[in-house]
Amino acid sequence: MSVHPAHTPTAFAIRLVAAVAVSSIVVGALSTAALAESAPQSETTSERRCVAVDLPSTRLIAKGSKVISYSAPASVALPAGTIDITSARAFDGYEGRADVGQASERYEVEFLDAAGNVIATSAPTGDVPDFIEAAEWVGGLGSVELSTEAVAVRAHHRPDMPANSSPNSVEVGSLTVCFAEEVSVPAVAPAEPEVEAPAEAVPVAEAVPVVEAVPVVETVPVVEVPDVEVPVEGLIPTEVVIEAPQLVVEVLSSPVVLDPAPAGPAVAPEAVTPKPAVPVAPAATPAVKQETLPVTGAMTYGIAGVGTLLMAAGVALNQAGKRRAV
Repeated sequence: MSVHPAHTPTAFAIRLVAAVAVSSIVVGALSTAALAESAPQSETTSERRCVAVDLPSTRLIAKGSKVISYSAPASVALPAGTIDITSARAFDGYEGRADVGQASERYEVEFLDAAGNVIATSAPTGDVPDFIEAAEWVGGLGSVELSTEAVAVRAHHRPDMPANSSPNSVEVGSLTVCFAEEVSVPAVAPAEPEVEAPAEAVPVAEAVPVVEAVPVVETVPVVEVPDVEVPVEGLIPTEVVIEAPQLVVEVLSSPVVLDPAPAGPAVAPEAVTPKPAVPVAPAATPAVKQETLPVTGAMTYGIAGVGTLLMAAGVALNQAGKRRAV
């Protein structure tokens, strides 16, 4: 079975490469067009510009041994278009001028191209005032249209406005010309909007509990007491020797109680015949038994036992009293 040449792998590869090449060309062209559209285009704007032009000092004169009708040219660079002469100066002065009258002390301004051809001429200046020793005229000269760029300007004498036989001499001065100048301002690409980064969450610090101030207690300094060794010799002994005295207690053998006489009716005293006194023996004193409590001889007690000894003595006395009472 034969295979058509268009269906062979080689033919398929060729067609694939060609398709890829065409796609690359199309994508490149579209990308270039998109970049050209997206790139910022420069803008042209018009700005008014004014320049001062100093004409060479020249005395224009129309009669005499030397007639001068033009000043020397002054270099300028004025674009094609409208040129405004906003200011021009003409003056004249000499001795005896106060007695002279000249009706056309004027000049006009000519604009020259690179070949020296006059491409525009302004209106003339006004006449310098007469019969003054020194006088001047200052004012605007209107506008001119330049068909091409002007590279120089000059003053042209106009003694014929009106024509007369006087020299109409005049000195040229400076000029001020203004024009619109196209300036190319590069367009500024629009600033991309600023994307503010999300504010990071600031962790809230936990409230710190307020602790009341604790009064400061002054620390009592600890004084270390050095160990002192006390000599044993010469100390008073802690035991005291008490000599117990013999106690003598007198106890009545029997108490005597006197009863009062019973009360009776009052009896009148009888007369008593006094009798001779009989001696009365003194009443016998009740016998008193004396007992001596046996107390041991010297006893030795410690200081702690003195109180105990005294207490024991009190108990012994109390018991002896009870026996005697019985």
